[in-house]
Amino acid sequence: MSKTKLIFTYFDIKEFGVYSNKGKRDKRFFPDVGDIFDSLSKWVDGKMVGNTKVMDKDPDNGYFPLYCYSVLKDGDDNFLVTVWNESQTSEGKLGRLKSNSRVGKIEVSETEFDEEDIPGYPSYYYIIPSKNVVINIRKENGSARSVEFADYVKKYIGRFSEYANYNKAEVSEGPVDVRDRLFLGLSVNGEKPSLDLNEKFTIRMSYQKKNKRDILKLYSQVRKLVMSSKLSVSHAATDKNVNIIYKAFGIKKIKFGKEDLKLRTEIDYTPSEDEMKNMYDVWLKESAIKDSNIRYGVKLKGKSSKVEWLGGTLMRDNFEVGDDIDELEISEKLLVILARDEIKKKMKLHLKSIK
Repeated sequence: MSKTKLIFTYFDIKEFGVYSNKGKRDKRFFPDVGDIFDSLSKWVDGKMVGNTKVMDKDPDNGYFPLYCYSVLKDGDDNFLVTVWNESQTSEGKLGRLKSNSRVGKIEVSETEFDEEDIPGYPSYYYIIPSKNVVINIRKENGSARSVEFADYVKKYIGRFSEYANYNKAEVSEGPVDVRDRLFLGLSVNGEKPSLDLNEKFTIRMSYQKKNKRDILKLYSQVRKLVMSSKLSVSHAATDKNVNIIYKAFGIKKIKFGKEDLKLRTEIDYTPSEDEMKNMYDVWLKESAIKDSNIRYGVKLKGKSSKVEWLGGTLMRDNFEVGDDIDELEISEKLLVILARDEIKKKMKLHLKSIK
């Protein structure tokens, strides 16, 4: 019998909660990450799963909702959140193609779904509030939608948590866009709702730091320099910079919401050893800035798409956890699996290296 292998991928929680964007720096109103998931747990409790989505389906733009069907809390006050990722179907059917069928003589079958069925697959997230860490857990060769999960939590805070206010005492479970039309703003500490408050839940992959000497050795193998950054458009001053970018695409000035613009620059260049040292010093200086959104990396010759980030290698673990476990059984067994000594020791080692 085959063994089940689980992949653990670590993420830092960079921003969370309700923020005021008045003034030069955002001010956060939220004491603890755990409060978010305590709140989410109460919100989903007793609901029909179909009413736990935070956005409506938008197939034209490639968006299919996430649904939360389990929030469990362990003895260490950590949370295991299970979400269902809806998959696209064709007229309520999901096709299957036999990989060993011949071209021109393919074998295709279909699975039909009832109107109440939600085709898709589960994803698992272990949240450690004391470290501001999210761990995505998936089976080997399984899929994860970690960015979408973060967006799910963000939209929950902004539209469904106790901080969201509407111009009706009761808001139906109906289409999310109806809620948006009734939205008055967020409120904290019993104050009046304000549209100057905005919700955030931002995660970023965790990296194990590389030795400086090993990084500098790479200079002769480099073929591209890479810089990844994020601009917040919740401030008017930044909007001007963002408009310059849109203008380059021929798009006139538009009004921005409280969103983030992700930017990535790649330059074909092989640095000298001294230039590589300078790059490392610039990265070191940038990494010391709290909540910096800029990352520096390189692409190497012979490796088409992989980026070697100067910040280090992706923090990830693989564990064999026993005989083949069905995908739908994992959530029931994960808290027991997470309590195993070998897993706790490895997690503890990683968490020590996270700031």
